[in-house]
Amino acid sequence: MSKKQETALNIYTLIFMNIVFWISCDLPRKIVNFDDISSVTSYIFHLIFWGLFSFFIIISFAKDKNIFSENVFDKDASIVKRLEVKKWFALLFLQLGFDCTVGLLSSLSAKGEYLAIDILIPLYWFSIYFICVGTKHLKKENLKIFIFEFCFVLCLTVCSVLITNFLFADYVGLTNQYQSDSPILLEVKTNAEFLYSLKILVLDTLIGVFLLIMNRVLSQNTNKTVSCSFGKFFVRMDVIGAVLCLCIFLRLIYSDQILLAKVTNHSAVTSYTMLGAFKVEQNELVICPASARKNSESSEDPFGYQKTDIMISIDGVASSSFTSRYSEILYPYRITDQALEDNYLKEEFSIDQAEILIYNSQVICFYENDVPRIIKMTDIRNSEESEILIAVCEKLLSEGNIYIFEYAADYLDRYAPDFIEDYIERYANGDFTESESLWMQANHYRDTYVIHIAKQYAASNP
Repeated sequence: MSKKQETALNIYTLIFMNIVFWISCDLPRKIVNFDDISSVTSYIFHLIFWGLFSFFIIISFAKDKNIFSENVFDKDASIVKRLEVKKWFALLFLQLGFDCTVGLLSSLSAKGEYLAIDILIPLYWFSIYFICVGTKHLKKENLKIFIFEFCFVLCLTVCSVLITNFLFADYVGLTNQYQSDSPILLEVKTNAEFLYSLKILVLDTLIGVFLLIMNRVLSQNTNKTVSCSFGKFFVRMDVIGAVLCLCIFLRLIYSDQILLAKVTNHSAVTSYTMLGAFKVEQNELVICPASARKNSESSEDPFGYQKTDIMISIDGVASSSFTSRYSEILYPYRITDQALEDNYLKEEFSIDQAEILIYNSQVICFYENDVPRIIKMTDIRNSEESEILIAVCEKLLSEGNIYIFEYAADYLDRYAPDFIEDYIERYANGDFTESESLWMQANHYRDTYVIHIAKQYAASNP
C-alpha cells in the first residue's frame, strides 16, 4: 500500500476502534473499571480491547506502518525488539496509571471528575506518542509542526472543558435542590454522562487522528511503496471492521451488560385529552448504551439518555410546549392531612367550582371566565392577577407542596401579601410544618434550598 493508503487505513482503524470501545465498554479507554471492579468479564474485555489498541498503536506509531504492511516485524531482530515488548510494558503501566488516577478522581464532584479527565486525555495521548516514537522527531526543523499540534490539542481541550461545564450545569445546579439519592438528580446526571461520553469519543479520536497524521508527516521512511487497488483496500477495511464487530458480538454474549439494548425514537406521538379542550402530546427519545445495565437487583436502571418533548394544546392549537428531563413523575408524592399519598401525573381538583389540572407539577391548566389558560410553573411570577391561580398557589403551599414556593412567592407577594408573608418568614428561619418536612423527605428535596430562597425574598422585601 502507498503511504497515503496506510495513513487512511490507520485513521479508519482508530475511528472504528474507538466507536467499538464506546459501544462495548465506554470511554475513556481503560483496563481496570473501578465502577465494576467485581466483574471478571469486564476485566477480560477491557484487557482485550486494550491489547488490540496497543498492537495498533505500536505498529502505526513505533513502526510507522499498517497491520497489512509488509515486514511489519523485523525477523532478524530478537523477540523483545521485534515485538517491541518494552513498549508494551510501558503502555501497560501508562494505562494502569491512568486508570488509577481516574479512580481517585471519582472522589471529586461529578463535574470535577470529568473536567480532570478532559485534561488527562491529551496528556495520555502525548505519553503514548513519546513511548512509541521517542524523541527522534524533536528537531529544530520540526518545531513549527509540534507547536501547531500542541495549539490544536490545547484548543480541543479548552473546548472540551467548556462543553463539560455546559453539560453538567443543570446537574450541579440541582445538587443544591435535591438530595444525592433523588431519582431526578440521577436522571439528569445520567443524561449528562451519556452526552459527555459522546464528547470524549470525539475528543479522543480527534487527538489520536492528528497525532497519526503528524507522525506520518515527520517520518522520513524512504521505503518504496506500491499503491494497492481500491478493491483490495476496501477488503482490508472490511477485515478490520469485521474483527472489531466480532468484539462487540462477544461482549454481547458473555457480558451482563445489554449493549444498545434500547434505542428508540417514538415518532408516533402519544396524545390524550385532559380537562375539557386541553390536550397533551408527547414525543419521547430514549437511548440505552452499554452503560445502562440490567442485573438481578434492579431491572430498571437509568437509560443512557432520554428526553420527552411535551406540548399542551387547546382545541388543537399549540399553546405551551416544554422539554422534560425526567422520565418519572417530577414529585411522586403529595401530603394531605399529614399523610403521604401517591401523586399521579394528572392531578385534577376543584376550587370554588372551578376545575384545575396540574400536569406533572410543571403546568397549571384551568378555565377562567370560560377562557382556557395554560401557565407553566416558571411563568407564574410574571402572570397577571388571577383569583384561580392565586387560589391554586395557596392550596399547594397550605398542603405542604413546597416546590411551588420558589415560583409563586413573587406572585403572591404582589397579589396576596398577607398569605405569603408568614411562609417567607418561617422558611427563612428554617421553620417547617410536619407536612412540609414530610413532603421534602418523600421527594428528596433539600430544606437548605428552600431556606436560601426564602432568605433572598426576605432580603429583597424588608
